[in-house]
Amino acid sequence: LARSPSRPAWAAPAAIPRRPPAGLRAPRGAAPLPAMMPLTVLTWNTLAPVYFREGPRRGGTVEARLPAALFARHTRICEKLASSGADVLCLQEQWFEPKLLELYRAQLDDKAGFRFHSLQRTAWNRDGRSEDGVAVLTRRGLEVVLRHDIKFHDYDIPQDRVGVLLLLRDVRSGDANDGPLVAVLGTHLTYAHSEYEEHFRRAQIAACISAADLHVPRGVPLVVAGDLNGPSTDGVAQVLRKAGFRNAWEDFHGSPCQITHIDHRGDNFAADHVWVRGMLAPKAAMLLPPSVPDDRPMRRPTIGGAAALVQQSRERPLPQDDYDEWCELSDHRPLVVTLSVPE
Repeated sequence: LARSPSRPAWAAPAAIPRRPPAGLRAPRGAAPLPAMMPLTVLTWNTLAPVYFREGPRRGGTVEARLPAALFARHTRICEKLASSGADVLCLQEQWFEPKLLELYRAQLDDKAGFRFHSLQRTAWNRDGRSEDGVAVLTRRGLEVVLRHDIKFHDYDIPQDRVGVLLLLRDVRSGDANDGPLVAVLGTHLTYAHSEYEEHFRRAQIAACISAADLHVPRGVPLVVAGDLNGPSTDGVAQVLRKAGFRNAWEDFHGSPCQITHIDHRGDNFAADHVWVRGMLAPKAAMLLPPSVPDDRPMRRPTIGGAAALVQQSRERPLPQDDYDEWCELSDHRPLVVTLSVPE
């Protein structure tokens, strides 16, 4: 990406190459989109075991040191993902420990028919390289035409977050040569502990939009999904709206999503989002489990809690919508959105 010598590429959202205002009409001069089957996108921060702590930050219990607990939890997460019905999975806090990656590949790639596209964060510290990153999994029938890795360090942004951009051709209907194109970008923005980090969150999403504008052909619908660590009314949302994106939950429900995350301070808010630009409209938008409304507070998971529920389920099967189990799997709820081209 060519940079101006006087300003970083992310510095001003207004400098991002602009497209015609998004809506449900094709951009002027663009060819009509071929018919596309509905596309279901799921985004979920699955809480990396290396960050799952109880007790004091130093000397407390960390799930990464308890293999039985972490594998019980993530095996159950994989089962939920495989049965979700999603075509694209955007995962955050994907831990790059080889045995855990092997579990995800075995459960989701080999058994469930997904292809795995992941990117680890780029920084090094006294403990070594940052151990997590993001993953975008695509079901077979969505062929990858282009992959572009977004590393915020490349934009002179101090935080080492990343994103994965995939340009996909939908060949699920059997047309391998002329299937419609759609782009999906999965990312995880910084948690804003201060106004300083709030500024860089806006820079991070601007970098994502800038990368997409360079690599996604004009007129191709673009989906941005992930843990954006803020509600759909914050500065990040303003950058997205100015670039022509619409919040899929708000489009479908007519109001912002309320709660998808309980943070380390115990605060509940909507951190996880799917934003859309171009000729796609939401046919459905829900949190899992779907029987629990979006304003229901979450509780923090407990280390070993998922393993205990798995053991309990061997004696008495748990209902699919058991909210206690979902709260033990992660400190985020999965967001699932189904998109289609309006008729």
